[in-house]
Amino acid sequence: CQNGERVRVIFTGKVTEAKGVMELIPALQIVSESLPLELIIIGSTSSESDYKKIRNLLSHVSYPYEFRGLLSQEDMVKEYHEGDIFILPSYYEGLPLVVPEALNSGLKAVVTSLPGIKDWLYEYSDLVTFIPMPDMDTIDTPAVEAREKFVGDIASAVLEASGKLGMRGRCDLYSLSWDALGERVVKLYYSFLKNEKTEK
Repeated sequence: CQNGERVRVIFTGKVTEAKGVMELIPALQIVSESLPLELIIIGSTSSESDYKKIRNLLSHVSYPYEFRGLLSQEDMVKEYHEGDIFILPSYYEGLPLVVPEALNSGLKAVVTSLPGIKDWLYEYSDLVTFIPMPDMDTIDTPAVEAREKFVGDIASAVLEASGKLGMRGRCDLYSLSWDALGERVVKLYYSFLKNEKTEK
């Protein structure tokens, strides 16, 4: 972002409680007291109940926000190029491919420290800020007493990421791609064949 402009924080994913959106909204209110920001929400929700709760929470914030809904890949990349920080405070996730997509577009990333994700993104950890995983009641529901702390942890992580905005932009994430994985498999296969021939 340029001096005097708001930091554009982009959330991409299912707009539901399990993605940490209920905690993200008040966390950004805390951040907005010391850092001018705006929230861009990309995605949809299948839960009318969650959507109403999220809308209600947003009606009490002082920072600007926009719902973009579901976007094409091309439009999402455009949003990423205009953004500063990508955030995914999810409670449960596989390996979220939206994270390397955001990093490849030059965004700094803030993500929950989900199992395996730190190892997966280790090479790019200077561009990623991890939110400590809260205590959980179920696989995608945090303990009630852990929610308030998680709000504070999200706020701290966003502020930390904002300090990285002057760092280098895009990074080469080819090593995380399916093509790179295929190349490694082929190399291992030919290495195996070579060793097998040598032993014979």
